[in-house]
Amino acid sequence: MKVAGQSPHSSASSVPGNAPKDAVQRKKDFIRRRRYQADQDGASKVIQGMSKIARDKNMNQSEDLPGTQPVMTWKEKMEKTQPKLDYSVFFEEGVGECEGLWVWEIENFNPQTIREEMNDESDEFLELFGGEIIYVAGAHTQSGFFTVEKTAFVKRLYRASINGSAVIMEPVPVNVESLDPRFVFLYDCGKTIWIWSGIRSRITVANKIRLFAVRMNKRDRKGKAEIETCNQRKVPEEFWIEFHGSPNPPEEPIVEHVPLDYEPERKKLYNVQIGMGFIELPQVELKNGVLKQNMLQTKSVYILDCTSDIFLWVGKKANRLLKMAGHKLVMELHSMLERPEYTQISRETEGEESTMFRSKFVGWDDIVAFDFTMTADSVQRRGADVKVILERDKMKTDLVALFLDRLPPMSHEDSDQMIMDCNADLEVIEAFVLQGRKFVKLPSNEFGTFYTMDCYVFLCRYGVPNEDSDISDEEGEEGDEERASKSDKTEDKADDFKCVVYFWQGRDAGNMGWLQFTFSLQKKFEELFKDKLEVVRMN
Repeated sequence: MKVAGQSPHSSASSVPGNAPKDAVQRKKDFIRRRRYQADQDGASKVIQGMSKIARDKNMNQSEDLPGTQPVMTWKEKMEKTQPKLDYSVFFEEGVGECEGLWVWEIENFNPQTIREEMNDESDEFLELFGGEIIYVAGAHTQSGFFTVEKTAFVKRLYRASINGSAVIMEPVPVNVESLDPRFVFLYDCGKTIWIWSGIRSRITVANKIRLFAVRMNKRDRKGKAEIETCNQRKVPEEFWIEFHGSPNPPEEPIVEHVPLDYEPERKKLYNVQIGMGFIELPQVELKNGVLKQNMLQTKSVYILDCTSDIFLWVGKKANRLLKMAGHKLVMELHSMLERPEYTQISRETEGEESTMFRSKFVGWDDIVAFDFTMTADSVQRRGADVKVILERDKMKTDLVALFLDRLPPMSHEDSDQMIMDCNADLEVIEAFVLQGRKFVKLPSNEFGTFYTMDCYVFLCRYGVPNEDSDISDEEGEEGDEERASKSDKTEDKADDFKCVVYFWQGRDAGNMGWLQFTFSLQKKFEELFKDKLEVVRMN
């Protein structure tokens, strides 16, 4: 028999009523229910404890609210803030206990200040001194104002030398033994800058040192110092007074003592850095020992050690801690190594560097523009500042061509035609190439080929057109004699020409080719063509 509603494929075991009871499963379910009930009881206890803590906390906060405390009145605030004054000094006992008298502004009694000025004292003040005051020049107390004490200027002597376009200033002791007749010395006395030239020194070096002193006076002394130049043969008394305090020249002779192979001390540049709890002082690597301005970063602090000169350079964006570390390290570096007694520490700020500091760097020289052609009238009309004049007279550029449509590319035929038009007056062209120390004729198969390690010379002869060749209609009405005379003049000018020599130097070629051309081939061309020759150099 089949159970109603049962599919034919279902078995008898699928009927719920007939499922067997598992004792093991029943035991597992019982243990799970007991554990869940225990966990639920523990969680409920935790929640109850947290609720109690929160309730107590809310009660404490409600008690501490400012609204529940009594507000302090303005009288109580005044009594709390007013100073405790002792009036027993001014009043006897019992004053203020009986009504009938009010004392106003009693606080002015303690204390009271009255200002008295010199030569304008009041009578009450004069009575304290018996009616007469004696003024004594000077004072025994500080005024209270900030005063800037002028630092004593230290006179320094520099031995100057030239290395290419750079000026090298080497500090030396201020004594006669430091002078050498082969060198030029700069003696900085603050208000006066002396330039002493030896009898065997070069005049070009003295002129460059003079320009260096002019820049120093304008940048460092604001033009208030005087520049004096003297020679060893004729030294004024003022120089010796500044040098050793006596107008007479020294008894010791000035001799040559600087070695021929002497080299200045190597410069060292340090970068001040702050690490994790310590200060670092790494040395900046100098390529070929050359200092450049771009090595100084505005957020850093640097120390330049030149043995006899130590410079502390501080950037504009350097932090305060880095500046303090730089000041500390420069003092430690000065005392750490053995240095001459005349060693000086200088502090340099970015943008306000001294001329002596800038001379240590290659190419750091701000050239001051000056127009020597200005007259008194031009200064009144246009002013004396060259920068303002150049800004006013600046050439205006037409930028319309930048926004126009691009021109169509030129065809090869048009390019050839343009070349022919440019070379229409070209009569002869000769090409030469440098081989060894002589210029030889360039082979025809190499014409138009350029090598970067060679130097080429092109001699071009151009015919100059005659301006009188075009005869107007009015000239046709003139007589035969005048026409014949003009035709003779045009025949004389028909042979006029112009020679242009183009010197082309390769990128990898040396300057010896240009020197060889200047002193050999160019002189031959000048003898042949004289004033009709033009030389153009190209790289």
